[in-house]
Amino acid sequence: MNSTASKFSVFFDPKIQLAAIILFGIFILFVKLDKGELASLDDSYYAQKAKEILITGDWLTMHYAGNPDFDNVPFYIWLEAIMFKLFGVHEYTARFFSALFGLCTIIL
Repeated sequence: MNSTASKFSVFFDPKIQLAAIILFGIFILFVKLDKGELASLDDSYYAQKAKEILITGDWLTMHYAGNPDFDNVPFYIWLEAIMFKLFGVHEYTARFFSALFGLCTIIL
């Protein structure tokens, strides 16, 4: 009975549990980020604002459809614009920080 308990004692280690949570979270959230289109209104809206940062070059005034738009806090849009600048405008880069923040929430 002692050998059975020692086989499963590795699962009670908090470091192993945290590593398993992180690995499953990465697998669930990041694997299919580039599949499909930006169906959600929010995804499309923030991606368009980030894209317009790159088009206009204005990082302080958010634009939507070419007009100044002050509806949102710019931090998340800046993060998306940085991803677009580094890796190109794509569904994966538009959804990356949503998935990353989701993973951080799961870890918490």
